[in-house]
Amino acid sequence: SLEEFNNILDCIQKYDVIREHYAEFHYKMFDFIKEVVDDGLTNGIIRSDIASNELSLVIHTNLLGNILTWIGMPGISLEHIIQLNLDNLWNYISNEV
Repeated sequence: SLEEFNNILDCIQKYDVIREHYAEFHYKMFDFIKEVVDDGLTNGIIRSDIASNELSLVIHTNLLGNILTWIGMPGISLEHIIQLNLDNLWNYISNEV
């Protein structure tokens, strides 16, 4: 439920040890995404006019948003939400003509 989710978020913010692990997880996830984006830029797969850090942050927050949407709207398939977002993101960043 939304109340349970809010309780989880409160715990993340309230307890230093949890907050530190949560932040570490997200920084590692961001770094991984950035490595993939940088590789795509280097190999000409991703448009060269897109900034690596900005795109990586967009992808990271998009993935988190997908999960939050699925939690709030369990009747919609998580796979569908992710695929829809990835398809639209790819149309924006792809170097394909």
